Amino acid sequence: MFTGRASRSEFWWWWLTSFAVGLVLQLVPQAFTPDAPLLENPVGSYLFVLWALVTLVGGLALGARRLHDANLSGFWQFLHVLPGIGSLVLFVFFLLPSNPKGTRFDLQAGPATPGPATPGPATPGPATPGSGTSARR
Repeated sequence: MFTGRASRSEFWWWWLTSFAVGLVLQLVPQAFTPDAPLLENPVGSYLFVLWALVTLVGGLALGARRLHDANLSGFWQFLHVLPGIGSLVLFVFFLLPSNPKGTRFDLQAGPATPGPATPGPATPGPATPGSGTSARR
């Protein structure tokens, strides 16, 4: 889930879709209670928080894969912890173009290792005359 790479378009289309769904979850309950102040509807807030929790791990995985595509470690996402500046730095990182050196984060099949040898038949088959396997006395 956190391995591999994600292109800029994959990341930004998901971000745009996630933003749109979050906005709808905030505003649609507001339409049914027009007397409440804008964005202070608890139902919309609960739906938005639920959406954020459901997509949290997938969003972090996508962010890590996007950073991998730019040849950066996914651990750079810890910059989100820094208020303001951390997210701004990550925004710039997410805009970086693909870097061919990012292939180091791809899943690479290792060399094929032979498994345990399968034993042949436990008893040799019948000896045929002239095959050199018959016992001589």
